[in-house]
Amino acid sequence: MKAKDFIEKLSLNTNGPAYRGAEQPKEIPTSINESNFCDELRCKSMSYNNDDDTLYIDWVSYEWPDDEFEECSRLFAEIGRAIKENADLCKVEDEIKVYIIVDSNNNVGDDDDQHFEGTVHIIPETSDKHSVFIWKD
Repeated sequence: MKAKDFIEKLSLNTNGPAYRGAEQPKEIPTSINESNFCDELRCKSMSYNNDDDTLYIDWVSYEWPDDEFEECSRLFAEIGRAIKENADLCKVEDEIKVYIIVDSNNNVGDDDDQHFEGTVHIIPETSDKHSVFIWKD
């Protein structure tokens, strides 16, 4: 499958507890599992769209972590892992670029203190195995 077709058909979901403090659900390989990154970055809302071989994700978290670089990197790794799992299942032939913007629900206006951007590259090694590489923009 071509990256463009994969991105157009991708249905990306989050997997987390029903409310803060509830028990974490069992991990789902093809979903973004909130148990794999810090509680502050749990998903308030997520939207995504595409342009050819690039997927653009806007992630709004409930709060902002103290160590934003480390914690946002963990979030990016989890998003990349979930997309990689889906790409492996669909035997995607091309590189997939995922541009991610993370903002806090508390972020007012253009406050760069609670904003993080980066790119995840999902690169095929074989038709059913991909690698994930992350770059902070």
